Amino acid sequence: MRLRVILIFSLLFFPAVSSAQWEALPGPNGGVLQSLTTTSQGMFLAAQYAGPILYSTDQGQNWTEAWRDFWTSNVVELATAPSGHVFAASYNGMYRSMDGMAWEKTAFSDIPTSIAFVGDDALLVGARGHVEISTNDGDSWELSYPFASNTRSFKVAVADNGSWFAGAYQVGVARSTDQGQSWQPVDAALPSIIVYSLSMIDGSRLFVGLANATYYSLDGGDSWTAADGLLGTNVYRIQRVSPSLLFAESSNGLYASQDDGATWERHAVQDISNVSSVLVYDGGHVLAAADGRLLRSSDQGSSWIRSDAGIHVPVIQALLVEEQDLWVGSLVSGVYHSADLGQNWNYADSAYSPFAATQISRISDGTLFAITQDAGLRRSFDNGIHWSRTSEPPSGYDVSTVAEYEAELRMVDYSGTVYRSSDHGDTWIQVGVLEPVSGRVSRAQLLVSTFADAGSIFAATDRGLFHSSNGGEDWTLLPVSGINRDLTLLAESRQGNLYTATYRSLFRSDDGGATWTEVYASSGQALASTIAINREGRVFIIDDGMMYNSTNLGLTWNVDPPPAGVTVLAMHASGVLYAGSEYSGVFRFSQNTSTASPVPAAPRSPAITDLYPQPLQAGASLHVSLRTEVESALQLRVYDAAGRLRLTRNRESGTAGSHMLTVDTQTLPSGAYVLELQSVHGRSQRSFIITH
Repeated sequence: MRLRVILIFSLLFFPAVSSAQWEALPGPNGGVLQSLTTTSQGMFLAAQYAGPILYSTDQGQNWTEAWRDFWTSNVVELATAPSGHVFAASYNGMYRSMDGMAWEKTAFSDIPTSIAFVGDDALLVGARGHVEISTNDGDSWELSYPFASNTRSFKVAVADNGSWFAGAYQVGVARSTDQGQSWQPVDAALPSIIVYSLSMIDGSRLFVGLANATYYSLDGGDSWTAADGLLGTNVYRIQRVSPSLLFAESSNGLYASQDDGATWERHAVQDISNVSSVLVYDGGHVLAAADGRLLRSSDQGSSWIRSDAGIHVPVIQALLVEEQDLWVGSLVSGVYHSADLGQNWNYADSAYSPFAATQISRISDGTLFAITQDAGLRRSFDNGIHWSRTSEPPSGYDVSTVAEYEAELRMVDYSGTVYRSSDHGDTWIQVGVLEPVSGRVSRAQLLVSTFADAGSIFAATDRGLFHSSNGGEDWTLLPVSGINRDLTLLAESRQGNLYTATYRSLFRSDDGGATWTEVYASSGQALASTIAINREGRVFIIDDGMMYNSTNLGLTWNVDPPPAGVTVLAMHASGVLYAGSEYSGVFRFSQNTSTASPVPAAPRSPAITDLYPQPLQAGASLHVSLRTEVESALQLRVYDAAGRLRLTRNRESGTAGSHMLTVDTQTLPSGAYVLELQSVHGRSQRSFIITH
């Protein structure tokens, strides 16, 4: 029989929770920005992958959400027409706005992939297998086919003489001189037909980005010349920054040319490796979206500062809360770290940017591990400054979950095979297999028990709950209320209670998993796969947009509104509850769940606000701007790319306020470095580059 869930709203029973509020922490900010544009009114717009469209009225210094809908998560390009309309090309269609704040869908018939404008009154858009033209701001469209019988997505460009160009991956490049009535291939002299991008500069200089090479043409594609310096990189877009400077967005970073694109050099943009969008404005000012960050330059890219205030990292999936540290993993933006419980944040994804982190954990020797969807199992031996990839499991399947067991690692892959490693993941040895009654395991979460059944390992899977008492060599199924259920979470309290859940129900066991009781049933079948338990055993869960908590093992529940879109909960050892969200960053519960007292504001760690000049010439001094909110002694450390400490500088007293320090780098060779500023309240890190 289904247990009846009782919801208690009265302040008489739960005064602590019902009167508390959520505090939005300042960050982490960033995320992958797909495209940037300016409106005819001078407002800046940004399309965030897996997030909203944002706007800025101060040239990109601060950002606010403008519009969020199902289609905004899939916007690949923003463009402003001569008419003043702003267009957004989304996988869900073509959308139009007059001011960037309110949007409507046009009559576009397919998935748009590229936008260009023909004169002052026509819109040319690339789509799957064809291009579409509109002369009435998207109210109606006419179709044209550059190549017959293909379904590849086209990139488009328009020359000042009226010629149209269309190119697609493994299709090539074609030109039309009669407004799409006919097309002629113009790629015979190109070494490849793997087209990534088309860019038109000054109305007559056409660039085509191919696989690992870029070519340009001055005669409409009749002849092509290789762009020197871009071999080995994929170029996504080229645009003019000034009369003497071009920028190229690429998979390898930002490239610059001072001879109209004939030769290129990699532009030193700190440690950026992947640029997704660049916006040029006011003659040399630049915004660059790269590696989960938005940077601004006022000197044509010679130096850069962060410019993503208000752009919250989207789709937070992993949240690790430690004594003074918070770690956030985003499915689209990588890993972020705060050394002062969320007041200041650093990007912590130097090894591969960005990787989609689904779990972050730390083992007893201090090593950090991050399970990712796209980059295997990552580890860091220096508290997130540098990350490296562990070896793959012998099966070749991706890592589903990892946990520490008796100073070793235990890992389960997506086939249900269990491995152990005694060398931080350099090698793996198979120790067991999760074998369900039927089918096979394809998802698992490990729990090495400390309180419920000390020394045992539990595995919650999509094929039931498994238990091992010998380090994962042998496993037995533990039916949850008599059924081998599809389980989404697994946790234990200090009191020895185990909790597991399906997408609809939460179950509790008081005897090490032998028997289970259903203690919560979701009415909307929207029980989130996240749980937090404080030291007194109070349980917090998220269901259908609300937060539920119980102080009596789930017999009764109190309900409170959480922040919008909570994706993960995490409990600090002191009883402070944190939440990661889908679009709005990280939040902290303003009342301690253990003591019912208000949570005091945490002293903010010192913050490095700027480094210059950047890049730094060998032998020159590095100037460091920093901010401290409380008086404390400060220490500066410089680490090289291998994580080795190269310089240390102590400052005995640092009063509250802004400061300027100079670091002598004469003993450092050229290369990439990390500057770390530390006090008793936490630390801040920034990357810099020394060149010859």
